[in-house]
Amino acid sequence: MANPNELPQMVTELVDLSKAYINEEIGEPAKRLGRVAGIGIGAGLLMSIGALMLSVAAFRFVAVTLLPDNPYWSAAGYLGVAILLVGIAFGLVRAVTDDGGVEVVSTEGGSTSGEGA
Repeated sequence: MANPNELPQMVTELVDLSKAYINEEIGEPAKRLGRVAGIGIGAGLLMSIGALMLSVAAFRFVAVTLLPDNPYWSAAGYLGVAILLVGIAFGLVRAVTDDGGVEVVSTEGGSTSGEGA
């Protein structure tokens, strides 16, 4: 058993080891996770700005080249581009959340069609 005079030194050593362990096991992975999340948020922001610019360009293309110069036709151009953007967003969400019938190989060596997996 430890000498009672060594007890404060052992407690200090325990606290230091605990701090080092927590920093190694939680602190460093959290920093890496924060870095990856920051890159993901930045990429999403840039893609949103790009989608906005492309939608404005698509509207201007439709309004200038295809539609007559009339406020009602301008509204139709806005509506058409909005429907196009909603369709693209729907397609992207469906592509990300649905497997699309891709063949999935199970861990047992068999394969399934991906329909209910």
